[in-house]
Amino acid sequence: MPPPDPKDREGAEGAEGAEGAEGAPGYRKRLLPHCEEVHHLTMKGMDQPLTWAERLRARAHMTICDACTNFNGQMQLMRKAMRRLGRDE
Repeated sequence: MPPPDPKDREGAEGAEGAEGAEGAPGYRKRLLPHCEEVHHLTMKGMDQPLTWAERLRARAHMTICDACTNFNGQMQLMRKAMRRLGRDE
């Protein structure tokens, strides 16, 4: 029997983020995403609605990560400013 693949362990360093690894044999998504995935979800959510699972994962991460909470707020502020700029012209 071959040794276990470190990517199969939940939270293993090789299993960072969910992108690109989905569908890989034995891959299990981490319960809480890394900051990189939350940044991706924040940007994606500005263009299209997120699924309930994506929203839940991002919100759960932001409850413990001030940096991602700040990033999310900055992106929302930037979006509002750009909309306001477009109306002023």
